[in-house]
Amino acid sequence: MEIVGFIGLGAMGLPMARNIIKKGFPLVIMPHRNMEPVNILQGLGAKVVKTPKEVAQESNVLITMLPSSKEVEEVMLGENGVIEGVKPGSVVIDMGTSMPQSTVMIAERLRERNVEMLDAPVSRGVKGAEEGNLCIMVGGKREILERCRPILETMGKDIFYIGTNGQGHIVKLLGNLISISNMAIIAESFALGTKLGVDPKVLFDVLINTAADGFILRTQIPGVLSRNFTPGFKAKLASKDINLALELAKNEEVPLFVGATVSQLFTAVKDLGYGEENQSAVIKVWEKLLGIEVKGK
Repeated sequence: MEIVGFIGLGAMGLPMARNIIKKGFPLVIMPHRNMEPVNILQGLGAKVVKTPKEVAQESNVLITMLPSSKEVEEVMLGENGVIEGVKPGSVVIDMGTSMPQSTVMIAERLRERNVEMLDAPVSRGVKGAEEGNLCIMVGGKREILERCRPILETMGKDIFYIGTNGQGHIVKLLGNLISISNMAIIAESFALGTKLGVDPKVLFDVLINTAADGFILRTQIPGVLSRNFTPGFKAKLASKDINLALELAKNEEVPLFVGATVSQLFTAVKDLGYGEENQSAVIKVWEKLLGIEVKGK
């Protein structure tokens, strides 16, 4: 059985790692800025080491679930990084949302040491991570995906092979470009409706029965109506991801007219102090501008 290393025990990483160990895979972890996830996993039998280098030395499939390419590059290539300890024949899997160019660069560096890499970003948020029901988008060699499929299946039910290294991260960024932009237009619509005197709960009940229905509407607006902005996907991460999509498009000289506007909107969300709240806190930009509150009666 593969020994799995896991680095990045945040809101998504903890339930993902917990599902891996609960399905019987030996797990190696390292200290996190919040030690509670480490203690939880250690209680389930995980081995705790001190550095990314040691995680790599103790495992043959190593997973990262980190906020951005910057953190991934530091963990992989920095001092006491994964690349210093990883064994030939091992596999590294980046399951966060990263820049494809960075992924390709890291994959090339690892391949020099006879180590393969998959980019396997995920969707469906914390709830999907807790339920082991993530959607996983995989870039890399197909045969490496098949080797790692039993591990990925502990975390997700829908696993898609996209193509070569970086392709998984491209699809993830495109999906987030759509969903985050959708969140913005839904928030705008509910703010306008509320300003015009429409009951937001009635508006929601109607829209889920029209062509406006969709995953973001159904999953995000109930929290807005109950004024619950507990993060499933933080607004500051939505801002980061939309900017990654813009950078990707800029490199290819492709204009993103809507995406650019949404980027500025989520910058305003952070500037107003709502970055740590759920992405649905974007509606607070209009609430502040219009002097309204969108909530159920």
